[in-house]
Parts: sequence; C-alpha cells; structure tokens
Amino acid sequence: MYERYRNFWRRLGASIIDGLVLSPTTTPAILAIGYGPGWLGYSAIAMLAPLPWAYTTYSHGRWGQTLGKHVTEIRVVRADNLERIGYWQALRRDAGAVVLGVLGALAMVYGIRTGDTDSYRLFDQPALEPYEAGNEPTLGEVYRDAFSAMFPNWTEAVLTVVSSAWWVTEVVTMLTNPRRRALHDYIGGTVVVYDPAPRHARYVPPPPTSSSPSADEVDQLMGSSEHGGWNLGTNLRKAPAGDRLHLA
Repeated sequence: MYERYRNFWRRLGASIIDGLVLSPTTTPAILAIGYGPGWLGYSAIAMLAPLPWAYTTYSHGRWGQTLGKHVTEIRVVRADNLERIGYWQALRRDAGAVVLGVLGALAMVYGIRTGDTDSYRLFDQPALEPYEAGNEPTLGEVYRDAFSAMFPNWTEAVLTVVSSAWWVTEVVTMLTNPRRRALHDYIGGTVVVYDPAPRHARYVPPPPTSSSPSADEVDQLMGSSEHGGWNLGTNLRKAPAGDRLHLA
C-alpha cells in the first residue's frame, strides 16, 4: 500500500543531481565573495542567491518535479488527492529552504562587510598554525582552533547549526511516517510518490481484415492493358466505399 512512498534513496539521488545542476550558479557567487571586490560579491549574492529556490519552486509548480526528480522518477503531488500542485503550494513547500537561503545570503553580506571572507577562498584555504614543541594544546583547544578556522565569524556558525538541525528534523520526520513525508511536505501539504515514466510498448501491426482488397481485386479495379487499357479514376469510383478507403 505504501510502496510508492518509500523513495528515500531516490530523493537523496535527486538532491545530489539538483545540487550538480545548480553548482554553476552557486560556485561563481562563492568565488566572487572570496576573491572579488565588495561590489562584485554583493552583485553575485543579489543575482545568484535566489536561483536555487526559484528553480525548485518553478519546477515543482510547473511539472511536479525537478530535473533530479525526473531522473529518479519521483514526483511531488498534493497529499490529499495525489493531484498536481501549483506554484503557491510549491513555494509553501520550499519555505524552509527559502528562510535558510535568506540567512545564508545575510551571512555572506556580513562576511563581506567585516572582511571575513577566508572561508570563501576555495583554492587557498588558510592552514592551521603549528604548535610549538613542548607546548601541546589540549583537545578542547584543538577543536576550538579548528572551529575558528571553519567559521571565521559567528553568523556562519549559527547558520551551520540551524541548517544541520533543519536537515536532521527533515530526515527524522520522513522516516517516522508511513507516507515518508518530510517536514517541508507537511508545511506544503504535499507528498512525494514514485511515478515511473511510461515505457513505450513494441509496435505490433494489426492483422489483416476481411474488408482489405486482395491482390486480385486490386488488379480487377485497375484493369489490364490487354482489355483496352485501364482508367484508375473510373474504376475507383466504381469500387465500394470500403475498398476506396483502403486504396486511399
């Protein structure tokens, strides 16, 4: 009964594919923040940050599936009647992602304003400073230094904690109900179902019918040159309606 809803791995695969699809838009924004001047970083955030949720909202509202969901053969539908959703319902479903996206954009803006953009320099991440011999740090100091290198400002740390909590809640919610509805599905009133594309059956020509003219009947209709020639138009007009149809 619930087989079509058990699609955790398909949804995970769809997320990976969609991440690859969106990477050409998100990566330039990160590089602009890490290496470009401030105005370029702000412009990249304004233009590229809304694209991920615009992509998912439009795709779900238009087709019920993103490119990743199309590849993994799953579809987002209404939870009450399993019919297609609209744009407003798709936007409600992505409300959590929109909020996280806005928080991420604000964290990027804060990093540009304060100059803490080292975490956005993908090709030259700062290395941890070595410790002096005989002055080995405690385990807590190691974690503290590593955390400081990963999150140069408090906004990124808060965003990471919130995003992780949201993701864990999504997974737990999805795995604890029979229809595998995640938290964003409850918010949007949706459910994800397995919806395989129809397979094209092999064409089998129909058997000949009794009304089809035989070769002898065709020769009789067309006449013969040994009997004074033939007139295709005259013979077709004399042919029964059914035979004229088959000759057309």
